[in-house]
Amino acid sequence: MSLTCRRVINQFLAWADACLAPATVAAYRHQLRKVPPSVKRKDCRHLRPADLTRWAKTWHEGQAVVRAFNWAVFEAKLIKANPFADVRLPGRGERQRILSPQEIARILRAARRPGRRFLLALRETMARPQEIRLAAWDDLQTERPGVPLLDALRAGQALLVLRDYKDRKRRKDATAPRVILITPRLGRLLARIMPASPTPGQRIFVNAEAQPWTRNAVRCLMRRLRSRLGFERDKHGETICAYTFRHSTATNAAANGITDRLLADLLGHVETRTTRRYQHLCVG
Repeated sequence: MSLTCRRVINQFLAWADACLAPATVAAYRHQLRKVPPSVKRKDCRHLRPADLTRWAKTWHEGQAVVRAFNWAVFEAKLIKANPFADVRLPGRGERQRILSPQEIARILRAARRPGRRFLLALRETMARPQEIRLAAWDDLQTERPGVPLLDALRAGQALLVLRDYKDRKRRKDATAPRVILITPRLGRLLARIMPASPTPGQRIFVNAEAQPWTRNAVRCLMRRLRSRLGFERDKHGETICAYTFRHSTATNAAANGITDRLLADLLGHVETRTTRRYQHLCVG
């Protein structure tokens, strides 16, 4: 039986399920679903760079395919050479679009309650969307030992402490948690909706069906809100997404004088040079 592109992708995803973080696997799975059926049917011996460049228009789309085939060459030893090794991927680019506080308020008012809670958490914490999606009730801790959690939430003295998060392995201490501050406003919301006896791993933010938010559900939420409020792509072709909340709030914080180091800690950045780009953008 010939080794097709589809088989390589399927075997790579099976390996990823066993070896990589769930969020990473979900991202690869999402991008690899975009590979056209005509390409997936091809024998690997007949794949050419054009089979990738013809359809992959973003760095993430191309990188997922290149990663799968690098795995097939160097780790699984399924093929001798990556047919896409010399493909020059599109640039990753940097997010530039910023929402004003008034625009953020419009979006929050337009969202239904489950979506509003999720987006409010993004605004209040500057966390990554995936960190808020995966946050569980047992990730909440008080700043001061001995203070009941509900009291700490209402006073803005609680924290989200995540053990698995982006860039963890890049840190000097890979066991150090990602700490996300809970503002009094978000804390009061959490105190109102906290179950009497949360189950281990129970997610904090859920959709209208009481199911945890997925990447796709968040994308659909933002698509509905963009349509409802008439938000179009800007002159650079960039659209508003959940990540825009993090970028906008961080940019406003930088404009208000928060230092590089403090902002890097709030954002969960390993290096302050990643954070500095927030200080060179115009705040609308």
